Amino acid sequence: MTSVAVVGGGVAGLAAALDLAATAGVDVTLLEAGARLGGKVRTGSLAGVAMDLGPDSFLARRPEAVRLCTELGLAADLVAPAATSAGVWSRGRVRMLPSGSVLGVPTDPWALARSRIVSPLGAVRAALEPVLPGRPLAEGEDEAVGALIGRRFGREVAERLVDPLLGGINAGNTDSLSVDSAAPQLAAAARRSTSLVRGLRGGPAPVPGPVFLPLPGRLSLLVDALVARLR
Repeated sequence: MTSVAVVGGGVAGLAAALDLAATAGVDVTLLEAGARLGGKVRTGSLAGVAMDLGPDSFLARRPEAVRLCTELGLAADLVAPAATSAGVWSRGRVRMLPSGSVLGVPTDPWALARSRIVSPLGAVRAALEPVLPGRPLAEGEDEAVGALIGRRFGREVAERLVDPLLGGINAGNTDSLSVDSAAPQLAAAARRSTSLVRGLRGGPAPVPGPVFLPLPGRLSLLVDALVARLR
């Protein structure tokens, strides 16, 4: 019998423990320093309604979470969120994200200017991106998302558009997020062309279907199912 300790009872730790527990001859001990399991996934209540206080969904383009939900019998409960526009608080009010954006990166300069998320000067700076000199990102080379976007589109786009979206999804600051890990679609575009706009337009067509997949009511249903299966 092989004894294995899994340190951390977040979703990754729980899933790793579940995978190990299914292996013959392995005895698994899960260690969690806190008072609850689930890591950043947490459910609270607002006016008597259960709601997520951390992440509320996962990226549909990553198959691992869908496979995990299927294994736990939750696949039929996954629901695509209703299609609606998204906004960001910028320059004193909520402003809708410009059309044609990819992970917050504006590919339509006119739509960016109309959104007024960035200043007129910021919009002009972003519109110059396709003609700015530079070089494609080399294979094996990585760069922070914020540095890449700031270098190509200017700091206003990086701070007012991309950081709220990608930084929010990854619960971090885009100046510290690897473009390879956090935004592989942008990394591929940066390797395809000097210009991110041209690289994104020349890439594969978006996969149809929802971008995010939540569980109805609360994402902690996934944590509850993992804990129940482990016990």
